[in-house]
Amino acid sequence: MKGIFPSLSIVIALVLEVSCRNPDYTFDYAGENAIELQNLLKNYDDSVDLKRKSAEFIVINIAGHYYGVSSAVDAYRDLVVASKEPPTSSLMQQWWDSLRTDNHIEIKYDAEALSCRYLSDDIDGAVRVWLQTPWHQDISDDIFLDYVLPYRVKDEPPSCIGWRDSLYNRYHQIVEGVTDVKTAFGKVHRFLMDEFKIHDIGGFPYLLNAMDAGKMLQGRCINRCCYMVAVMRSLGIPASLDVIDSWANISTSGHSWVALVTDGGTYTVERDNIIARQYAPIDASIFSIKDTLEADFPLDVSFKKRVSTVWRNTYSWNTAMKDYDDPDADDDTKEKFRNPFIR
Repeated sequence: MKGIFPSLSIVIALVLEVSCRNPDYTFDYAGENAIELQNLLKNYDDSVDLKRKSAEFIVINIAGHYYGVSSAVDAYRDLVVASKEPPTSSLMQQWWDSLRTDNHIEIKYDAEALSCRYLSDDIDGAVRVWLQTPWHQDISDDIFLDYVLPYRVKDEPPSCIGWRDSLYNRYHQIVEGVTDVKTAFGKVHRFLMDEFKIHDIGGFPYLLNAMDAGKMLQGRCINRCCYMVAVMRSLGIPASLDVIDSWANISTSGHSWVALVTDGGTYTVERDNIIARQYAPIDASIFSIKDTLEADFPLDVSFKKRVSTVWRNTYSWNTAMKDYDDPDADDDTKEKFRNPFIR
């Protein structure tokens, strides 16, 4: 996806303008759409509860978030949505091959594009479900704000109004009667690992929003992870997208997975388990042994991949990242370390 969206240095330069975390700077950044963000705060003027805090969190952190649109991407999305069954990889390849030659991406920034109605609906939905969960009293507002409230996971286009309700209605029965957040996370994780298939999607290089991804239910690892995070959040389960650029001891390919985030730490789930645990192996980190070996085989042939630096995608931006300045680092490394939306 490199080269598709603007350089992080451009985003960083924009976001640094709001580094004092003052809504007034966000309003300047939003331009003509500032009235929508101002109205969002006015909607909760009389609130001293979580909704007011949520509106302030969104407004303060919205600057710098963006997504790409084009007629080619829209046409591809329409084909996906119109499919009665999940399309095959070869069919998706045909679709994208026929569209990609006329693909001219336009960047849209959330602060300049999202309406008060959209953000209000999303805040109300997130808070309503959160306060209904049995575990919300044991988890801080800060965790809710960063890992349940956000309407986006990465740089996918925003889903339609009501996406939380749609995903909640589709999956809430999985956690019906569950009172422990680690068990809830594990049950949803296992269900989606089976439901969302890892397949080539015909070279389509962009992320679809949660509603469109839920129609397709197949894609690369990052596609499944973004969808899983959206589903978790719709159910009031604090979830993050964690990634590595490459394994530390094999290949240069990276990996992504979904983690449960609580005040007590980070939890993950092994592939065939339903209980989230700290320090559990992440999916795809263990090679399976395909051949049966003699009982007295002298070597240990089990093999575990080791992670390198783990990056966590966040909606709020990390003020510490903007100060990174290693004179010996190359430009790609500097840009990575100065990304304000990772930790």
